Amino acid sequence: MIAFAYIDEKGIPTGGGIRRELPEGAVPLDSAFTTTDLPRLRFQDGTWVERDDLPPPSVPTPQELAELRAFALARARTDASLRINGLAGELRLRIYTDIPGQDALYLEKRAEAVAYVAEARGRGEPASLTNYPLLENELGVTAPTAWTLAQLWLNRSDQFKRVGAATERLRMQALIAIASASSFDALEAIERDFTEALSRLPL
Repeated sequence: MIAFAYIDEKGIPTGGGIRRELPEGAVPLDSAFTTTDLPRLRFQDGTWVERDDLPPPSVPTPQELAELRAFALARARTDASLRINGLAGELRLRIYTDIPGQDALYLEKRAEAVAYVAEARGRGEPASLTNYPLLENELGVTAPTAWTLAQLWLNRSDQFKRVGAATERLRMQALIAIASASSFDALEAIERDFTEALSRLPL
C-alpha cells in the first residue's frame, strides 16, 4: 500500500490517501510520514519537509480545557452506563432466554403452573391437561410429569425474580453513581465494584 498526496503549484497538499498503486499526478509520502501529517507538510525540491509558514498552535484557554474535560467525562459516563447494563444482561442470560416473545411465554408458563398446582392441591391432579396447553405441549420434553414440570417452571420463575431483583438493585445503584461521578477514577471504581458485586450473587 502506498501513502500519497496531491499537491498544488507551491507543493502544499490538497488531498491524499492510501492505495495499492500510486494514482496519476500524486506524490508518494516518505515512510516517516502518514496522511495525517499532510496539513503540516510541503513537497519541496523533491522531498517532504515541515512547513514553516503555519501559525503556532493556539493554546487552549482554561475554559476550553474545562469544556473538553466535561465533554470527555460525559462520554465516559455514557460508556460506563452501557457496560453496566451489558454486564447485568449477561448475568441474567444465564437463566433467561432472550428471544422475541419469550417474556410473554415465561409469564404464561408461570400462570399456568400456578393454576395447575392450585388445582392439583385442591382437587387432585386433573385427568386431562386440556386447560393447560403449555404444560401438555412440553410434557415429556423437559420433565416426565405435569406436576414436576409445573414445579420446574415455578422454581425457574422464582430464580429469575430473585436474580433480577438483585441485579436491578445493583444496576440502578451503579447508574445513579455514574450520573454524579466527577472523575474518570470514580467511574472506574464504580464499574469495578459493580463487577465484583455481580460475581458474588448466587445463581
